[in-house]
Amino acid sequence: MKNETIVDRVVERLKAQPLGDLITEEDLHEIVKQAIPKVFFERRKVIDRSGYNSTEKEIEPAIVEVMRDLLQDSAKQFLKVWMTENAELVAGHWKKVIDTGLLTYVQKMQDEAATRQVKEVLNVLLKPMNEERMRQGLPHIYL
Repeated sequence: MKNETIVDRVVERLKAQPLGDLITEEDLHEIVKQAIPKVFFERRKVIDRSGYNSTEKEIEPAIVEVMRDLLQDSAKQFLKVWMTENAELVAGHWKKVIDTGLLTYVQKMQDEAATRQVKEVLNVLLKPMNEERMRQGLPHIYL
């Protein structure tokens, strides 16, 4: 049947189950009509029993989770198409990111090398001073 609602389909499945004939079709329709909004649109409670004490928290309705998954897939497909159609723009942005990252990396390496060289020079100067301090019973000076 093309015009079946979700309620009709759920009722048919329930009727096919063992003991499915214990409730009238009208009552079954009413139960399913009330259950579907509750299951899909109300916030859900989840109990976490992983720790010493169990905790209960509310999570988003099931429909939000389903819609997010569907939208994420659609967004990924849209993004792939957009990136293909705007390859030059994307490449320009990536070049900026890479150039900035590379420049920052080179600057960091230069700073580290300069710091190391300064420390080496200062250690040469501090060696005789620390020897004298040691003779006087004073603590070393460290960089």
